[in-house]
Amino acid sequence: MRYSLHLTTNCNLRCVYCYENKASGQPPKNFVITQAEIDQRMADILKRDDCSELELLGGEVFLYPDIVQYVFEKYAKQFNFIVTTNGTIRSEAIDKMLAKYQPLVGISLDDPQTVEWQRAGIDFERVLANAEYWRTITRVLICAVLTPQNICRIKETFDFYVLEHGFKTIHFGCVEEWMNAYYWQVYEQEVERLIRSTPPDILRRVTLSPWKYYAVNKKEFIYENGVEKLERCNPAKMDMSPYRLSRYAGYCLYCRRIGVEPIPLIPEGVEVVNAA
Repeated sequence: MRYSLHLTTNCNLRCVYCYENKASGQPPKNFVITQAEIDQRMADILKRDDCSELELLGGEVFLYPDIVQYVFEKYAKQFNFIVTTNGTIRSEAIDKMLAKYQPLVGISLDDPQTVEWQRAGIDFERVLANAEYWRTITRVLICAVLTPQNICRIKETFDFYVLEHGFKTIHFGCVEEWMNAYYWQVYEQEVERLIRSTPPDILRRVTLSPWKYYAVNKKEFIYENGVEKLERCNPAKMDMSPYRLSRYAGYCLYCRRIGVEPIPLIPEGVEVVNAA
């Protein structure tokens, strides 16, 4: 089971869809986790004895590389790590840390044509260069966020990062609150365009998320006090939302394209906790 620990709400970008401090005019929360708080959350996780992956989230985690280093050094034997970053901050110390502990690094990079609008303050070429270097020392995942502004460019985004730049893993997330019935229809059409136009051997060779694998899980808060958050993904529960239904349609298309049988929308033994 994967747990997600939020290290900070602070960030050096101003993404239009930010999940932290997104209310208009709301002051920054300015939360940075302490070592004592980390140890308390880790104790909570270790008591449960069901964590296989620990994801470190922000804000921007590499604003505080010493905190990331603390988690890695103290808990490397207990967990596999995922680090989500906007990729703007790179140093020799960060490079050495990533090379030593080998986390999966999720780098937030959207459609190249709209990324500088969506992620205000980004130096796109610099972040791309950082991503290309980090994949030489550890595993890298490109995390692209879909909005109404770029939803018609799913294929072009895939082609840019995978076919042109050689990344092997890419995930397309979605800002659900910005979507409506029309955009979910567009989403499914654009996913179909990508899958039908991509040769099956390429689809098999790369990890195209969320359509290569059907993830059945429900995010649950283990701890949340308004700024500090600890979450887990529970594979025994699932929600039933328009996003899940559209993702499942894309997953079925992917399976048919590569000649495998999709699993059911609601696998046996999984509890649906809400209806679409």
